[in-house]
Amino acid sequence: MWWRRALAGGSAVVLGAAALGACSGSSSSDDAGALTSAQAFVHDASAFRFESVVHATYSTDPSELGDGETGSTGSIPEWAPGGPGSTTTDRTVASGAWTPDAWQVVTDGPFGHEEIRTFGTTSYYRSDSDSGSGRWQVGEVPAMSRQDLLDELESTHDGMATDGSGGDGSLSPSLPGDDVGVAASVYLGGLTGPGSDLSTEPAGYLEAITALVTPAETTRTGGTVTLTAEVTAPDDVERAWGKPLPPGKVELKVGTDGEPQSFTLRVASGVDAFDIEVRYSDWNVPQDIVRPRDDEIDRTPWIDEEALAAVPAVQLLRPTALPAGWSLDYADVISAEDTAEGCEQVGLAWSTAIVATGPSDVGAFDHVSLYLLPEACAIRHDSTPFTVGPFAPIPSREGETGTEVLIGATVVQIDSSLTGGQLADLVRSLVPTDVAALAEEASQESAPPLLTS
Repeated sequence: MWWRRALAGGSAVVLGAAALGACSGSSSSDDAGALTSAQAFVHDASAFRFESVVHATYSTDPSELGDGETGSTGSIPEWAPGGPGSTTTDRTVASGAWTPDAWQVVTDGPFGHEEIRTFGTTSYYRSDSDSGSGRWQVGEVPAMSRQDLLDELESTHDGMATDGSGGDGSLSPSLPGDDVGVAASVYLGGLTGPGSDLSTEPAGYLEAITALVTPAETTRTGGTVTLTAEVTAPDDVERAWGKPLPPGKVELKVGTDGEPQSFTLRVASGVDAFDIEVRYSDWNVPQDIVRPRDDEIDRTPWIDEEALAAVPAVQLLRPTALPAGWSLDYADVISAEDTAEGCEQVGLAWSTAIVATGPSDVGAFDHVSLYLLPEACAIRHDSTPFTVGPFAPIPSREGETGTEVLIGATVVQIDSSLTGGQLADLVRSLVPTDVAALAEEASQESAPPLLTS
């Protein structure tokens, strides 16, 4: 998720210094001041640009996969290329700029083209894979203490071990490269978790230099000094993760005036490895990082207004008699191939908590999910007539999955924890609505503090 990357980058100062505070060895007396000069240069920096390349290599071994991770072959996940024992390398390239007040990162990798621009605590994100056709999303990045980040790391690891995900479905308990992914993100001054996308706030690339101590080896080529060191994770990070993390090997190139030229990091454990190279440029040159215009921003990325409005022969409806404290947490189009009736539908869900990623995900909570489809499609699938009954004067019937009511030419299939009079009141309160009203309701009642796609 883009906000997790932004958040991880924002925490660079919190975890980065401690994470990189364990290097060993001795240096050449002629170049002993190169690291000190680089750290002083970084401390006084007012701006820089960078380009980075990440190579993430992992192996696919079915014996390491948990339940539910195998794909249609029954042996390896569908996302894993090759076969058992195969090795895959993902390549991600990024570029960006940093100032003390704003930064931006543009990334091209396995998940497409992405861009983040951050101004203080406000972060903007867009991706070519989003339904908003390249429009920006915007959210606030909450401040997190070191302990907050350690708690999140521990929770992520516990979730991976117990339910097969990292809480948001982005991780799995035996994802290849998980240990090296966490270690690499920590050594770069952030904490993103497993994955090949380690493009965080560029301040982490400064913090990684600031946190280095005595390098193990130095060499000089012309006016460039190369410092080599090993970095290890601090004890509290490893305790939070639940096991030791592999060390990393750092190589820092420093120019004549102390300016960092490049920073490379390699973390490896068996076949799994992360290799990252960051190349710095334009030190202390003012950077023009532009805040997106308001007409470029999608203020309701959790609702695809265009798709909802385009569903044929369906009238949008919402209940007005909801119990206190309920909020809209899902509104989307369900494709025809994902329905029993074989026609495009609208799914809406309200519940007592913001828990839904789809109508089927709210069953453990007090909730109501509505599925809106054309009458003709519903009758074609099930010819049982609608008659005036328990929800009079509204016609209804009992369908394959529960109560269905007919309002105008729209059939409303209802899945709810409400029963009896409460359900009847809800059904009789269904009124026409529109996309704008649904978007406004979601914005006011159920938008998360940091928006996600």
